[in-house]
Amino acid sequence: MYRHSAFHKSFTLLFIVSATVAFAGYTSLASAQHVTDGLELYIPFDADTCAGDTCDDVAGNHHAIFNFPIKHVPGQVNEAVEFNSENGHFAETNLLINSNEFESLTMEAWANPYREHEAFGAMMGGDDGGWDRGYGYRKDLWEIQVGKGGDWQPGPEAVFNTWQHTVVIYTPELVIFYWNGDRYEFDEADPTESIQPFMIGDDIPCGPDCTFPGAVDEVRVYGRELTDAEVQQNYQGGTAVESTGKIAVSWGEIKTLR
Repeated sequence: MYRHSAFHKSFTLLFIVSATVAFAGYTSLASAQHVTDGLELYIPFDADTCAGDTCDDVAGNHHAIFNFPIKHVPGQVNEAVEFNSENGHFAETNLLINSNEFESLTMEAWANPYREHEAFGAMMGGDDGGWDRGYGYRKDLWEIQVGKGGDWQPGPEAVFNTWQHTVVIYTPELVIFYWNGDRYEFDEADPTESIQPFMIGDDIPCGPDCTFPGAVDEVRVYGRELTDAEVQQNYQGGTAVESTGKIAVSWGEIKTLR
């Protein structure tokens, strides 16, 4: 009886160590799945990367400075930051994303819009009135800015209170939008050379009525066009990290039952 109990304790300890190592390894693998080539900015919005009014750009030095007290909420990957459109919330960086700086450009984030927006719920972009490079949603449709002094291209439906993966790619020939891995193509962009830095949660020329009502997570900017395979890699990487959370819950239940 004693030998059986000792064996059970040893087996349990071995299982704990093995499961912990495996889980930690899987988490690291999921994080490493994201594309890093050409990455200019990466703001994960995790609680341990934010302090005071700032969330760090962990890929460079383009930190996000907020005009409101940072409020963390559960994100698609760890924590996210919640923006309140009624209070005109936004974050500003020092990154210029105009075509003088980057001939091709990719903007990416997980977005969770909370409600319809009658004006324009700006996710992110850099714009000084020519509606240059940026995107958001109007009412319940995503819209992509393509320059030309005020053109927007309507995209797929914005699903409220749901995390969705959004990517906008600007090239000299084409504008491409991805929603949860689905690809949409739009007219050639004709952006003016904006001097407005990269913003999250607002489009400054549009005014306070254009701030984003919802949560934003995992913001990335690449100074090049991502391929379709790379977009899918980032999308699947974000959903893979979410799956590890389910493993963590299951592992907690196993420990409780011991």
